[in-house]
Amino acid sequence: MRHVDLLFQTSDSKQHYCWIKSLSRLLGSQISEHGHELFFCRRCLNHFSRQDILDEHMEYCSRKDAVRIVMPEEESFVGFHNHKKMMRVPFAIYADFECFTEKLDTCQPDSSHSYTKAYQLQRPSGFCYHIKYAHGDYKDPVVYCGEDAAKKFVQCIEEEVRAIAKLYKEKKPMEMTDDDKANFEASTHCHICGDALGGDKVRDHDHLTGKYRGAAHNQCNLDFQLPKHVPIFFHNLSGYDAHIFVKELGFSEGKINVIPNTDEKYISFSKQVDNLEMRFVDSCRFLLSSLDNLAKNLTPDQFKTVKARFGDRHELMIRKGVFSLRIYGWTGQAGRDLSPAQRSLLQHALRRGY
Repeated sequence: MRHVDLLFQTSDSKQHYCWIKSLSRLLGSQISEHGHELFFCRRCLNHFSRQDILDEHMEYCSRKDAVRIVMPEEESFVGFHNHKKMMRVPFAIYADFECFTEKLDTCQPDSSHSYTKAYQLQRPSGFCYHIKYAHGDYKDPVVYCGEDAAKKFVQCIEEEVRAIAKLYKEKKPMEMTDDDKANFEASTHCHICGDALGGDKVRDHDHLTGKYRGAAHNQCNLDFQLPKHVPIFFHNLSGYDAHIFVKELGFSEGKINVIPNTDEKYISFSKQVDNLEMRFVDSCRFLLSSLDNLAKNLTPDQFKTVKARFGDRHELMIRKGVFSLRIYGWTGQAGRDLSPAQRSLLQHALRRGY
């Protein structure tokens, strides 16, 4: 049996398949500039430099779980030395989309064959994102409501990352108090790696705030730099939110990297904006529960950001909301277009969190 790769193309109302004669020629230029042939696994899209390496990979990939067990050698030890990865990310963005559920009119499928029936379409109605800054308040949450929500979201996030990149370039000089000076003189171990300082002793400070952090080795201080990425968290990004806006990432400049789970589902993906990487992360992969259940694990006093935003109405915001089932989209009941006044009222309600 011969394996044939096909590329599905759409243009307006036209759709057709193209035969991919060489997967290496199609994808190789996106991975390497050397022009050498690459060998791709059709199951996980990993690439290899030789066919024999791919054949060895297929033994584990095609018939087994995506885990290969390799036992360590005797009397071998693993230690942590990449201390520059210990710096906390100064900025993190938390985002979420809201969508209308629009009904689809379809023909009756042939029951004699297997089929998938699409009966609803998730169309984004708006989004909200909040930027958390490690050293205090940064800005109020951003809420947007409109028919171009997916496109607007990507534009807003790229602008936010560019603003953060600009802050990274404005390095503040170090400010030391008398207590900081005494701490530096008394320090005997590097606050980054924990090893003894000896004669290799310099001052380390935060380039965003100018505050003194501690005594460190010279090399540790040079390596301990601000992270080159800004994480953007969605809950259930892989299964839902990514499908809403991922296509919009390709309409502006910047290299896109993807960690695929399948060809339609991504573990994570990122895009380069200026000298920073905006990295989209699915919080559901390490918080395996719904937001409703996760919120129940917290006490009311722990919802500080929600309280600051909604005041007396914060209790309504920390439980599952109710949305009118009569609203199918930017059209009202039975497909009737909303009037300008109704549309304005709907946008106001979505922005205010009703």
